[in-house]
Amino acid sequence: MKYPVKASVFDTQAQFLYDLQVTGNAAIVNQRRTQKREVIRMEMAARVKKILTLTMFFFLTTAFIVHAQCVDFENLTIGTNYNVGNGIVESGVTVTGQPFVWSNGTSYNDGFAQVGNNHCAGGSGLELIVNNINLAFEFSTGLTGLSFLFGEYGGNLNIEINGDFQNFNNFDDINGKIIGGVSVSVTNGLGNDTGTVTLSGTIISFAVGGQELCIDHVCPVSGCDTVLPDPVVSLVGTENYTVGGNDFVRYLLAVDNRDQYPDALFAPDSNLPPCGANTNSSRTWCVIFDQDNNYVYGFCALASAEDLDGIWFSVPAGGCPPAGVYVILWDRLCEENWQNGYRSSLVQIDPTLFAPPPTADLEIQSEWAGTPPIINGSASSGEWDDAGSLPLYDSNGLQRGTLFVKNDNTALYLLLDMTGDTQSGPDPDDDYSGIAFDIDLDSFKAPYVDLKYACGAGTENLGIQMAVTESGWTGVHPTLQSLYQEGFGNSASSGDSHKLFEYKLAFDEIDINFEDILADQEQLFHARINVKVVSEFPGFSVNYPSSQYGSWENPMIRISLDLGSLVVGPDAPIFAGIGLVPISFIDQINGLATTGPGHQINVTDAPFGKHLRVMGNLDKLRGLGIHYYSIAYCNMGLHSCGSLSSGAFDLDEWDFLADTRTNYYWNSTEGRYVLDSVSPGAIYDDGSLIIKAYPVPSAALSWYMPNLLFDWRTTGTVPVGSGLYKVHFFGFASDGLGSYVSTPASENTMVVRIDNTYPVMTVNSIRHKGTEIDACGMVQLDSVTNTLLVNVSAYDPDAHLYNFNLHALYGDNQSFTCHSETYASYLAGGGTGPEWQGAFPSANYVCTGDAGDHWETSCGYTFRVNGWDRAINGYGRIHYNVGHKTITVLMPGFTMP
Repeated sequence: MKYPVKASVFDTQAQFLYDLQVTGNAAIVNQRRTQKREVIRMEMAARVKKILTLTMFFFLTTAFIVHAQCVDFENLTIGTNYNVGNGIVESGVTVTGQPFVWSNGTSYNDGFAQVGNNHCAGGSGLELIVNNINLAFEFSTGLTGLSFLFGEYGGNLNIEINGDFQNFNNFDDINGKIIGGVSVSVTNGLGNDTGTVTLSGTIISFAVGGQELCIDHVCPVSGCDTVLPDPVVSLVGTENYTVGGNDFVRYLLAVDNRDQYPDALFAPDSNLPPCGANTNSSRTWCVIFDQDNNYVYGFCALASAEDLDGIWFSVPAGGCPPAGVYVILWDRLCEENWQNGYRSSLVQIDPTLFAPPPTADLEIQSEWAGTPPIINGSASSGEWDDAGSLPLYDSNGLQRGTLFVKNDNTALYLLLDMTGDTQSGPDPDDDYSGIAFDIDLDSFKAPYVDLKYACGAGTENLGIQMAVTESGWTGVHPTLQSLYQEGFGNSASSGDSHKLFEYKLAFDEIDINFEDILADQEQLFHARINVKVVSEFPGFSVNYPSSQYGSWENPMIRISLDLGSLVVGPDAPIFAGIGLVPISFIDQINGLATTGPGHQINVTDAPFGKHLRVMGNLDKLRGLGIHYYSIAYCNMGLHSCGSLSSGAFDLDEWDFLADTRTNYYWNSTEGRYVLDSVSPGAIYDDGSLIIKAYPVPSAALSWYMPNLLFDWRTTGTVPVGSGLYKVHFFGFASDGLGSYVSTPASENTMVVRIDNTYPVMTVNSIRHKGTEIDACGMVQLDSVTNTLLVNVSAYDPDAHLYNFNLHALYGDNQSFTCHSETYASYLAGGGTGPEWQGAFPSANYVCTGDAGDHWETSCGYTFRVNGWDRAINGYGRIHYNVGHKTITVLMPGFTMP
C-alpha cells in the first residue's frame, strides 16, 4: 500500500527526486506524527541536493546500449532462395524460415525468401523478397526496440512479437496496436506501397512474413523513436482511509488511454537510477503535480500500463485538495529531464462533484415541452434549458453528467448530458446508455411488464428489452414509436464537447396514459427509472441510482410529469382558470368551457366535475396585501346568488369551501417534493355561521402547481350536485373579518357548470328478423347478408354527451363498428348545442356483419356500447361508461361438431 507525501519545505524538483528516489512510494515513516514531520523533513533537506546531484550524474553518464547491428542482407548472394527451416546469419543475427499462415488460417510450408536488389522495400543494396514464408530474427540479446523497411504488394501478412501472433491484410492494420506488450508504429502500409514499421518495447522474439513482401534494414533501436500520446487523465472517485489514527481522503485518478502505452515502458530496469531503496524500479515514473506546478505525489514502481488505472493522491480529511492536477509520465530511458515527459491536461478537482450513494428513491420534476426537443444527439441552444434536472454519479460517487427531463402529452424526453466524457469514441461499442422502467411503480420487477431501452450490440438502434427475472432480460426488440440518438458536442452544462444521449420515449410503450393522469392528479409520480451509461474513454460506468440488473427495491429515480401549465400573467384575474383552462375560455353565462385544437386540452361546451384545481393570480393577491382568502359557492339554479356589492347578496345562499388545499413544494436540501396540505382555518364563527380562510402560499417556495388557489372536490365529503354555480373570492389582510380587502367584482367571481353524473351505456336487446336473442344465446343465419338489430341506450342525463360507439368484438382481438356518433358530428349535422343527450332513451342500430356488408365467421360476438360525456376536471374528460351483451352467430349451414 502506497501513501502520499504531504506538503514539503523543499523546492519542487528537489522534493520530486527525494520523494520518488528516497521513499520509493512507501509511506513516509508511516505518516509520521504531525509534531515530528517538519523536523524529519528538515533533516532530510541536506540529503536531497546530494541525492539529486548523484542521481542526475549517474543518469546522464549512462549510455544507451545498442545490442546489435542492422540486418541489411548485404553479405548474401543475389538470387539465392531460402526455404522453411533454412537459416541465414547476417550481422551476427540468425534469420530462420518458418511456415506462413494464410488469411484463412491454413499453414503453408513451401514458401521461400529470395535475395534481390530491386529496392522494392524502399532501401538500397540487397533485400529479401518474401513469398509465403515467415522470417524469424534471433538477436543475441533482448531489444528495447526494432524497425524495418517494407514493400507490400499483395496477399496477407504475418507478424509475431513475444509469442503474440497476428494475421492481417496491410501493415496499416497494426498501426498503433500493442502486440506482445510492444507498441507498433507504421508509416504508410495501406497496400501496394513501401513504408517503415517501428516497434517500441522489450522484444524477446520477432518474426515477420508475407505473400508478396520485401523487407530490408532490420535494425535494433533504442525504443525512443516511437512518439506516444500524452496521457488523458480523469478523476474517477474518492475514498476515505485512516493511517496512524489520522483520517485522509484519497482522490482516485486513471489514465484513460493507458492501453496506448506498451508495458515495456514500466519494466523494471536496474541500469537506471534507483528509486530510494528500490534498485530495480520501473523505467517510467508517474508523477502528479497541482495547478501551480507543485509536486503532489508520484509512483516509481508501476509494473504495467494497466497500473495507470490506479494512481491517486490524498489530503487530510477536511482539507482542501488542489484545484486541479496533471500527470507526467517520465520515460527515464529516453528523457534525461522529467519535465520533457508525456504530460496530461489539467484535471479539475471539485469536491462538490462527489455524493454518497442514495438510500431512497430520488425525485425529479419533468417540465412541459411546449416545443419538443429534436432527437438528433445535439443539445441545441435553449432546447433543454428549462428541463427538470438531476446529477448522475458513477459507482465511485463522482458526478459524470446530468439527467434532463421534459414531457408533453405523448412522450417523455430525456437527455443524458455526460459532461464527464469529453472523448468521442470511433464506434458505437465505445459508449452506450440505457433507461429501465419500473412500469407499475411497485418496486417489483414484473416479468414481461417492466422493461428497459437499450441498443443492439455494436449499433445505435434503440430497442426494448423485457424483464424476465430479477437480473435477466430478453433480447433487444425494435421500438416502433420511440427515438434515440447519440451525439458529441457542447451544451448549457459545459462549453467543452462531450457525450450526449437523447431519448424520446412514447407513453404508449411505457404504459403511461396521460388522460388518466390528468383525470387524477392525486398521483404525484408517474414514472420510475434508473440510468445506465458506459464510457470506454474515459473508462467509467454509471448505474444510477442502482443497477438495471438488480432489484427494483433498490433506489430508483421517480419522475413527476408536468401536466401542462396555465399561463398566469400579471394582468390575469384573481380566478385565473381551472386546471389547464383559462377563465377566458369558460363562458360566464352557461359555465361551459370551449378551448380549441391549438390548446393543451381541446374541448367544446364542456362542464366541470370531480376534483377541480382552481388556479389564481397569487402575485396579484400578494400585491394587494391579501394574506388570507375564503372561497364560497352558490347554486344559481336554486338561488339568486347576487354579488357582494349588490343588495341581492344573501350570505345564507352561499356555502364556504373547507376542502384541503393539496400541493407540493421542492425541498432543495432533501432533493425531493414535500407534501403541503392546508385546511382553511376559521376567521369567523358565531355558532351559526363559520367562515374559513386559506393562507396565501409562500412566494419563496418552488411549487409543483405554482398557481394553485384552492382544491374543490365536488364529489368529496360535501358533494356538489350537477348545476350552474357561482364561485366567490373574499380576501383578508389578516386573520379576521375586519381586515377584508375589496377586490374588483370582475375578478372575484366565476361562473362554472358542474356535471357529476355519468353517461348511460347499455345494450338493451339484439334481434334477428324480429326475434330477440338472449344473452349467451345462439342465432343461425339463413343468409350471410342477414342483419342484426341492436337496441342501445347511450345518453347523458345532463345532456352533455361527448360520444358513443357501438362495436362488435369477436375472435382473436378482432372487431367492427356498427354505429358511432360524436358531439362534433351532431353539431355538423345541424344539431343545436350545448345540449345533446345522444341515443335517449334508446335507439336501434343495424349491424351488417364482420365483413362490413355480410357475415363470414361463426363465432361468439360481444356487442359493446361505450362513450364519454363532456365533463372535464380542467385537464381531461372524467366520465366514461360501457355496456355489453354477448351472443353466438352461426353461419348458414353450420352444424355443431
